[in-house]
Amino acid sequence: MIDACIPGEKVKHNRKPGRKTAIFAFFLALLLVNPACVSTAGSGTISALFASGLNKYYVNGLNEVTMDARPFIKEGRFFVPVRYLGSALGLDEGMITWDGETRTVTLRGDITLQMTVGKAEVVKDGRPEDIDAAPVLTGGRTYLPARHVAGALGYEVEWDGASRTVLCWPKGMPKPDASEAKRLAMGEERSALIGEYEIIFPGNPEDDKNIQNAIIALGKVNGHTLAPGEVFSFNAAAKPRTLDNGYVVGYSYSGNQKVPDVGGGVCRASAVIYAAALNAGLPVIERHTHSVAVDYVPGHLDAAVWSGVLDLKFRNDRNVPLLIKASGSERRVWAGIWEVYN
Repeated sequence: MIDACIPGEKVKHNRKPGRKTAIFAFFLALLLVNPACVSTAGSGTISALFASGLNKYYVNGLNEVTMDARPFIKEGRFFVPVRYLGSALGLDEGMITWDGETRTVTLRGDITLQMTVGKAEVVKDGRPEDIDAAPVLTGGRTYLPARHVAGALGYEVEWDGASRTVLCWPKGMPKPDASEAKRLAMGEERSALIGEYEIIFPGNPEDDKNIQNAIIALGKVNGHTLAPGEVFSFNAAAKPRTLDNGYVVGYSYSGNQKVPDVGGGVCRASAVIYAAALNAGLPVIERHTHSVAVDYVPGHLDAAVWSGVLDLKFRNDRNVPLLIKASGSERRVWAGIWEVYN
């Protein structure tokens, strides 16, 4: 079952919304970036500001609601996980349902709406309408592009490209001043760590040059970004293991024998990156093991590399860019992978 469709997800918030407020806020969270005007029976002046990549949004100015998932933008559309927001904003359990067999979300409010993953169509009270974007399923959550769904509500929507925010307020009312909320949103961290790993080495002087090479390789990988769909190649990121590229003479294995080798030890770097990628749930395309067991990671985390022959490769299967950070010290190497939303 999709975890986004399990009732009762918990979020931190400092208010308890009413039913109508909750319905509005839920649909607002699904709005496309494209401005739209919408009509429903809302009462009172309600405004909300959502920011791409931010794990909180602002209601009626600076009233914050914290989430454990972050909106993102894809092809000019603003996406937010369906069930999480519905549950967090106080929608009744029965108002949002997920059919895992057909991968269809049903929203039951004043009208009944249905949208299916991968299908650019919204069904309103049984009447299908073509739309220009389809729901997506990523990271175990269903995200809806909901400009047409928002047609059931009565609010103005404004996209601010500078702050990458969406502001919504009741149609016919003056636009609220959201400058302070936008300022706060722009100052917030809009990235999320999705996987990391650390290796601690014993104090064996024989390994010093190999660890040095691993740190050099990690320095070259550090800051590497992957666009959605792009494949990471360790050999490409770490560059050829030559003296001109800063590597030193360490050792590698030829059969069961240790032999001098420029760049020997970089497999410690590839191993820590491989483990971080596994912890991030990224699909691994290429990975190899050594001819003899290594002593710095368990066998299932071994990742042998050799320029032009053996590589470590994995794909960014997310809808947002990824950032790889990596570092090392005398007896430690570390790598982390972030989703970057802004």
